[in-house]
Amino acid sequence: MNLEHVITIKTGGIDQFNIKGFGFPAQLKGLEKEICNHINQLGQGIQKVQKQGLDELGKQSQKLQQAQLRANNSIMTGNLLNSIHQQKGGDSVHIGTNVFYAKYVEEGRGPIVARGKALHFFTKSGNEVFAKRVGPARAKPYLAPSGEILPSYFSIIDKLLGGISW
Repeated sequence: MNLEHVITIKTGGIDQFNIKGFGFPAQLKGLEKEICNHINQLGQGIQKVQKQGLDELGKQSQKLQQAQLRANNSIMTGNLLNSIHQQKGGDSVHIGTNVFYAKYVEEGRGPIVARGKALHFFTKSGNEVFAKRVGPARAKPYLAPSGEILPSYFSIIDKLLGGISW
């Protein structure tokens, strides 16, 4: 992807809890195997919830980027809007687009001068234009604003996970 957010959730996780070398109190002797199974099930549950949380954060980032494009009135063909997608891998998700002009929408661009006879494009209202040069285009950020909002999602998740105590 050319322009993207990357969200990563890193955790130690419980891959496979093993009772070897773990000192159980005397009152738990004989229950070691059952406790080990419960801990492994808990670890699998935590990993499942983490994956669901990562998927949800990816979806929210995608929705925020698309909403910002709409709010900026940056949609002409819908190509950029529809190209924003998620790519998942392990403990991270990439949310963005590979549309070449996305960076110009996000960051703006300077003036453009035709290399050949003329530039050829259509305006938002559908008018066909031929021009030797066009002026700069102002930035209409959609990726950066969604990145500013995402930490609020992280803080909600952090508070939920922080509520676990012994």
